[in-house]
Amino acid sequence: MLHVKSNVSKGDVVTDIYIRPFLFLLRRLEAVDGQDAEIIILPSFGVRSGELTLMSLKNIKPVSGLWRWLFIRCIVTGRPEKKRDLDDITFDFFGEAYDALNDKNISVFRAGIERLTDTYTSIKRSYNYGVDKNYLDEVKESGFSHTFSDSFHYELRKFFRESVKSTEYSGEYFRESMAIPLHVYRKTQSTCFTDFRQFLLSLFRVWHVLNDWKAGLGGPLSASQELTHQALIREFIGLWEGWSMTTITGKPGSEDSTGRLMYHLHNTVRLLIPSVVADNASSVRYAHDVLCLWFNQNRFTRYWEEEYRWHSFFLTPDYLSLKETEPQWDMLLRGSMYKKDAALSIMFANALSDLRLLMAGYLIAHFEPQKNIDLADLVNHLIMSELYEDRDTHDTLTPAFRCSVDIIDMILRIEHCNLHTNTSWYSGLSETIEVMNSYNERPYIPGRVYTGVNEDIGSLYGAFSLLAIKLARPAEQVTQRVNEALAGRLFSYFSKDRIISILERLKRDPSVPYEGYIISEADYATNVVFFNDVLDKYIDVFNRSKTADIVAAEVDQERLRNTDTRLTNELPGALSEDVLLKYFTFTQNSECDRNWLVRYIPVGVSKDYVARDLNQNVYGDFPSVSEVKRNILHRLHYELWKSQAKLTIEVNNLETLLMEVAQRSADQNNYILMIYGSRFSEELRELVYQPARHDAFSIHVDVSARGSRSLPFRINNCLIYLVLNSEQKFSLMVSAESFGELRLFRYPDGTLFNTFYRSNGDPLEGVMKTLWEMEMEITDTPVVRFEHR
Repeated sequence: MLHVKSNVSKGDVVTDIYIRPFLFLLRRLEAVDGQDAEIIILPSFGVRSGELTLMSLKNIKPVSGLWRWLFIRCIVTGRPEKKRDLDDITFDFFGEAYDALNDKNISVFRAGIERLTDTYTSIKRSYNYGVDKNYLDEVKESGFSHTFSDSFHYELRKFFRESVKSTEYSGEYFRESMAIPLHVYRKTQSTCFTDFRQFLLSLFRVWHVLNDWKAGLGGPLSASQELTHQALIREFIGLWEGWSMTTITGKPGSEDSTGRLMYHLHNTVRLLIPSVVADNASSVRYAHDVLCLWFNQNRFTRYWEEEYRWHSFFLTPDYLSLKETEPQWDMLLRGSMYKKDAALSIMFANALSDLRLLMAGYLIAHFEPQKNIDLADLVNHLIMSELYEDRDTHDTLTPAFRCSVDIIDMILRIEHCNLHTNTSWYSGLSETIEVMNSYNERPYIPGRVYTGVNEDIGSLYGAFSLLAIKLARPAEQVTQRVNEALAGRLFSYFSKDRIISILERLKRDPSVPYEGYIISEADYATNVVFFNDVLDKYIDVFNRSKTADIVAAEVDQERLRNTDTRLTNELPGALSEDVLLKYFTFTQNSECDRNWLVRYIPVGVSKDYVARDLNQNVYGDFPSVSEVKRNILHRLHYELWKSQAKLTIEVNNLETLLMEVAQRSADQNNYILMIYGSRFSEELRELVYQPARHDAFSIHVDVSARGSRSLPFRINNCLIYLVLNSEQKFSLMVSAESFGELRLFRYPDGTLFNTFYRSNGDPLEGVMKTLWEMEMEITDTPVVRFEHR
């Protein structure tokens, strides 16, 4: 390969390329006749020993010195430009506000807040284009490693951590600070979801630092500080759930409102974690009520008729990704008309109930009793949907969990449409757990490597079962809504199978005592029996429904035909690789009047293995081609056993056997010695490593003869083949030329096999048979039969 190089100083890099003359020179290159040319510009080995490799050429006609001189000057080298790091450019926006905060000058602080808000929003608006697009948030070549908006909100969250410290002597500074996210979002006039997400995360940070500040003081607040803190908490709640937020998230059912409402709901449930971690009882009560009132505050309307007519209990956000015309919706609507507003209302009510239970289970699984917060009381309020603050009777609250079947049904709701995708409701709940874990972990030290456990919603099912045991009652039955959903085929076969496995894992051993704060030990010992009993009823119902699906399912004929096609395609290669069968001439024949021998492989399988739409084939394809080959070999051995050998000799030791074989294979024709049983197997294997004995028996090493049953040496030209798992006690020496044709009947569809399924007395069990018709031609009897004595 020819290289074009240029001398450069240490540290120099390519700074520019004169593209027009560069392309002009490339067009002058010519390939060597009849060969493929290859050109590599600036190959990876780069600078070495003061030289920069500009180009590597292969199969190119030699270039002139003038061409080289011009080409080198097309590529400009020099010192790399020192790039300015602009990641912290938005930090300058906060300079005036920081100075005023240090000087404790509230009027200048307010002016600084207004100025930084105007500066950021005016810059961001000036780079808007199209619909909700912004050059600064898309083009990274400007020098930002993060987008302009990301950088600003990062600095804003750092600013919150500093301004909250002023609460120790005044709440005005932080009161002004917490309103920045709302002012920024309004003034940018953005409607894209990315800006909404940044706004909500910054507002959430306000709540986080406000709780951290109180916990960080390490002691009780003064009366003034407590009043200030409470006032700031209430003002934050107003920002989070007030009129301003509802105008941003939009009216339910309006364009883009669904995604905003769902994101707001997920962050609303997360509000509890910073409060619990900080052991702040008052903010816990506020955060709890915000969560329970979320449905009411977002102006949802109850649709009683649709709740009654539809399978409304099982309507989850998974259905947002499905079109109303898809079969899953048809089953859920139960023949009624689709109504978007009703669907969204029911969906968000169910989602809120799921998140209430998620939070209750998370508190049980991750928190021990605390000094200021009564966690048992908080969990009770969550599952009963009871507010801490007395309000009027017109608040719309989601239903309470009053018995164990309510919690079991909630698990079924999450799992019934769980497709294990990143957009599923299951995944969304798991992501919320991951975020809550980030607020419930020790502070990180930069530079250290930390490990942890990736938790999903399924990891909380054990905590859910504790709550169900707490609510368990005698003689509970499977709920009507579950029975109706099963009758309406709302649960797929695979979801039933998964749910049965989950319910079985939820059962608890009554003999193992419980130690915790959610339920007393005596109540646990009593209720766990009730809980196990109702779980058995659910498992029985789902098992019966699963069995009905299997019985009603049709046999997957396409899968059976695919098995025939697979074996037809793989068999010729398998025969050619076998030590014995490769000596046969493999042919296919469609003549019906031949003396075909029917061979088959029966396999006892459950019907769900061959049922259409029910089998996921986790066990692999069977029968495999190796099983077919083994069956054909078995027939070959049978044919050789029953044939009368030309000569029978009794042998008592290996030496006699080897001498006889050496004598009869001296003509150097192809022979095969088949040794049945394990009489001489060990001695034969050791013979490989005894070269001194080889000449006496005409043995020579033949590595190509190695196989799963053959030994890596021959006697003259006789292959040694071991059949160790045979009950026979003799050896057969046969001529390889006696193996004639191996014919298989070709069916009209072009395959060599026919696979079918037949059920027996049990409708859930049956036999899958793969049969083929063959004719094995052996033209001569064995040369000699050696009887082992």
